[in-house]
Amino acid sequence: MEDDAGGMVRRLALKTRFSQKGMGFNSSVFRQLGVFMNEDLVYRLRKRAEIRRQISTRKSVQENAPDRIADLLEEAANRIEELESGQDGNAPVC
Repeated sequence: MEDDAGGMVRRLALKTRFSQKGMGFNSSVFRQLGVFMNEDLVYRLRKRAEIRRQISTRKSVQENAPDRIADLLEEAANRIEELESGQDGNAPVC
């Protein structure tokens, strides 16, 4: 009985996933979702860098030193935006 129930759950999960067949989305909708997800990622990277720099108990904040991880987070966000806009000399990714 457990095998049947597990199989039913897996089949239901496959049917309800976001897919072109299951949800009737066309490729342009997927591209738009990808852009929103990347914008969200860029926002989250920048927000996390901002939060790290404001934590008063962090040694780098106390010493007024640069936070290397926060710098990397911002660098990653900048690179993602650069790739999306095509500013690196290549066609935009999305």
